[in-house]
Amino acid sequence: MKYILAFALTATLCLAVDPKAKPPFKIDHKAPLNAAAKIVERAEGFTKYRVEFNGIEGDRVPGHLYIPKEIHGSVPAVLVQHGIGDKKHTKYIAECCRMLNSRGIIALTIDAPERGERKDPGKTGPAIWNLPVVSTVLFEPFVYFR
Repeated sequence: MKYILAFALTATLCLAVDPKAKPPFKIDHKAPLNAAAKIVERAEGFTKYRVEFNGIEGDRVPGHLYIPKEIHGSVPAVLVQHGIGDKKHTKYIAECCRMLNSRGIIALTIDAPERGERKDPGKTGPAIWNLPVVSTVLFEPFVYFR
């Protein structure tokens, strides 16, 4: 049964994607990020910065950057993204970032569009729900499994 559900979801995603569709966002790879950072917490094993940079929709993207105290040579970095309805400073996100730092890994967490500091009071919901693929993949399969 598990494999049938996985196949059905994969098939739905494949059929829902229009190869002629334009990307949902304009991306200018040459646009400056205009990044800013400010220390907000110094702890025993890490330093936490509040960062902000230009997003692809012309907005500012706020985030928290967790840097381990001891870095030796090149180290990996991970983008830790919250779930639907959460924010970058949700407890499980912060704990995940601290855990990564304890292993010498840099962690960045940002607010998704229409969440946390990026929430626009004038909008009714996240822009991602307006994408046809998300609507088809996330909601339509549940109609058949009630």
